[in-house]
Amino acid sequence: MSATPMSEAAKALASITKEPRKQLHISGVNMLNDCGQRFFYRYVMGIRRPPAAYVLVGKATDEVVSQNLKNKITTGELLPRKEVIELADSEFEFQKNKTPIELDPDERKEGRTLDSVLVDAHDKTLAVVGLHHDQVAPNLLPTEVHRSFSINMDKFLRDRARKLHEQARNAEDPYFQKTLKTQARALNVAASVGMDFAGEYDIVENMTPDFLSIRDTKTSGKSPNKSLMDGSDRPGVADDSDQLTAYACASAVIDGRLPTEMTLDYLIYTPKKHDLKYVPTKTSRTMSDVQVFLNRFANAVQAYRTGMFVPAKADWWGCSEKCCGYWDMCPYSKKPKLIQITKSPE
Repeated sequence: MSATPMSEAAKALASITKEPRKQLHISGVNMLNDCGQRFFYRYVMGIRRPPAAYVLVGKATDEVVSQNLKNKITTGELLPRKEVIELADSEFEFQKNKTPIELDPDERKEGRTLDSVLVDAHDKTLAVVGLHHDQVAPNLLPTEVHRSFSINMDKFLRDRARKLHEQARNAEDPYFQKTLKTQARALNVAASVGMDFAGEYDIVENMTPDFLSIRDTKTSGKSPNKSLMDGSDRPGVADDSDQLTAYACASAVIDGRLPTEMTLDYLIYTPKKHDLKYVPTKTSRTMSDVQVFLNRFANAVQAYRTGMFVPAKADWWGCSEKCCGYWDMCPYSKKPKLIQITKSPE
């Protein structure tokens, strides 16, 4: 018996490959705002540079904190402290083997070895995980951890493109008109390919009709600046966090409301004395803040689609060998001048 011939429709479907939708995370938006050339290397060319040891600390801490809070959600109890420390030990080893690191410039200047840096990073991981278990986790009321989201931005981008076209029609200057049309075209192309805003919350806490809290865990070697909700007379690190603004935007879509409050839980481990300290800093967002983020998201999509990757200023602190893994290969970074001696000293 001969096989049934494949229909034309089936042949056509078989020849179509479903391309994954493009995603832009807040880390990508922030990188593009800081330095377009760095974004180009990382997200367009796909060049990954080995991270410093602090990345291992952050990843291992985040994973163990999540496991501890998942147990609290499921059973109502935190894991025993000893088990949490053992998890931190094994998770750090996993991250170390998964993600090889390099010494940062300061560590090289100090003559540090990779082994000694990893020992310090391991000790820091166990210390801050224990700190979170003792001082932070008992007071939390988590309902979700590692809450991933991916929001379809196609309609938003098309609406923004339509407004740009309307502005172009009313523009008298030919160059301005052409620029607006180019921006609109970039947004429409992104929407036709498919563009999502994606990310992940660390912790969603105490989700009720009247209260929604979003928390993010940070590890650091120094205390952050206090925010307005902490009693400061000027904006602090949480107030200025684009990451938290992006989370507020996602909550407005997913939950239909803005978070009541958002908190950065800083786990401080000082590099010299190894002092431990927990410093929470709280903030909130309005729809005006969300609108600013949406404007920046649209601008990032325009830059991505048009290939306009503007480098950071050469005197910006982030344009340095210590802070940028692409510094040595970037044609826009300011390198130390070389002085050539052509004559022997008399």
